[in-house]
Amino acid sequence: MWAQAPPARRLRLISVISACMTGAIVPPGGDDHTIFHYGAAVTAIAYAFGAWPMSIWYHRKWSTTIKDTIDAAIYGAATGLIFTWMWPKM
Repeated sequence: MWAQAPPARRLRLISVISACMTGAIVPPGGDDHTIFHYGAAVTAIAYAFGAWPMSIWYHRKWSTTIKDTIDAAIYGAATGLIFTWMWPKM
């Protein structure tokens, strides 16, 4: 079911889960560094860890997995910046 979902739906789902987890850790008006740290880390982990089992179990090329992991770090940083920018300030 996950593989059949359109990419935009997967992106929104990961962002919503990341926002919920970051919101549970960082209160409104929290420190910008903390917001970025948790938002980026949770998002990058969610994107990156999905690629590794494909190379381990299904023999996908490791270079593809490394590229996906780098993409995940970029997506995580972008999400962390957006969370920092839009986080409720007190």
